[in-house]
Amino acid sequence: MKQLVSFLLVALVAGAVSGGALAKGPIEAEITGPGLGSPTRIGDRDSFGDEDALAPHQPIMQLAEAAGFFLASFGGPDVLDRRPAGELGPRYRVEYRVPGPDGEEFRIVQELYPYAEPDPVSYTAPGQSLFEPEGTRGGWYVAAGSSGHALLSVLAEAGLPGSPAGTAAEPERFPWSIVLAAALLCAVLAGAAATWARRRQQPATSP
Repeated sequence: MKQLVSFLLVALVAGAVSGGALAKGPIEAEITGPGLGSPTRIGDRDSFGDEDALAPHQPIMQLAEAAGFFLASFGGPDVLDRRPAGELGPRYRVEYRVPGPDGEEFRIVQELYPYAEPDPVSYTAPGQSLFEPEGTRGGWYVAAGSSGHALLSVLAEAGLPGSPAGTAAEPERFPWSIVLAAALLCAVLAGAAATWARRRQQPATSP
């Protein structure tokens, strides 16, 4: 159902925009965030006039659909006004390049939490310039089920870490406090033993 709604939204925008080129949705996305040495790009910045750019098999379209780009931008079901519950994990920034009519170009920024629990989450700020005067609808989107798997798959192919960056297990610290306590106890016991030994070695006093 979500896929059908996303497709209808794209088709509606494409048919509604007039000019030299029809809107096709994003043609490129630049991703920055933890674990990425440099920005990662998905899509082709030169595909403005490519009619195949909207094809579902294109990685950029897979990313946009799975991350809820169309639903959050144009309005649709499953878009939340409030942050979903659960641990979100590392935040990534996705900047979409969306061609408009007569060579115009829109840039939409989306916050992406691919390692959120239990499902990946995205947030699109409302009011970003995109075709309509009021801009993007905005909101939170949870990529549950197949959408979450598709999102993680396309991100992994783009080079994102397979697990949350910076959350590796911290090296186990040596238990110095326990060692110190044991040393003090040994010192006390050794002192007591030495005192007892000295007392035994002292000659008995005549009555």
